Amino acid sequence: MFEGKCDVVAVAEEELDKQGQKESQSEVIRAIRDVDIAIDQIRESFSLIFGMLEDRGHEWIDNYEAVQPSSSENHDEGKIEELTSRHRSKVKPLWLVEREAIQSAIAASGGSITRAAVLLEVAPSTLYRKLRSWEDA
Repeated sequence: MFEGKCDVVAVAEEELDKQGQKESQSEVIRAIRDVDIAIDQIRESFSLIFGMLEDRGHEWIDNYEAVQPSSSENHDEGKIEELTSRHRSKVKPLWLVEREAIQSAIAASGGSITRAAVLLEVAPSTLYRKLRSWEDA
């Protein structure tokens, strides 16, 4: 009779172990999906950014002489501040792109700074430092 109870306990423990493994596997699968989503979002962001830059960049590189302003055009262009203000609406500042990428990675990681750091391939301390600096500003 005592032997039968031991077998029941052993069987119960085995079943609990199997359930734990299944739950662990589903958590890992869920985490992998989250990481895949975050990576896709980051890739999409970079594609948009680099796509905007490439649209203009190839034109200038391929037709360098054709797109060079003549000396009279160059004289009338104005100050550097005017040139940058014309293009400011087309290009985001680097700090803003960085902030959006970090926020996107944190959201994709379910709020986990450590997981977001893994996605962004930086140390978690870097993200904590950035977040703290944004709060102070």
